[in-house]
Amino acid sequence: MKKFVIERNLPGAANLSRDELRDIARAFCEAESRLKKPYTWVQSFIADDKIYCVHIAESKEAIREHSRIAKFPDQHHLGSEDSNRCHSCGRLGLNAAAATEVKD
Repeated sequence: MKKFVIERNLPGAANLSRDELRDIARAFCEAESRLKKPYTWVQSFIADDKIYCVHIAESKEAIREHSRIAKFPDQHHLGSEDSNRCHSCGRLGLNAAAATEVKD
């Protein structure tokens, strides 16, 4: 498995509401559960008009499939590394299990 950093273009990302962030997190979680490959969405960071996401997957193809299922905007793969020690973190500042709570 490899850890990937993905840059996603999303105009106005820094101004998303709590509900919009929750919807994104739910889409990511649902896509992860529907993917028929080993896959973990670890964490995402928002900066201006972009969301930077950390994922653990077998390949770039798995990343693309996750994005297609989640119906998420275009992306640019910034890099990858082998990952045997990465642990699941908060997702977009949301509760990882339920994706229902936003941290301030």
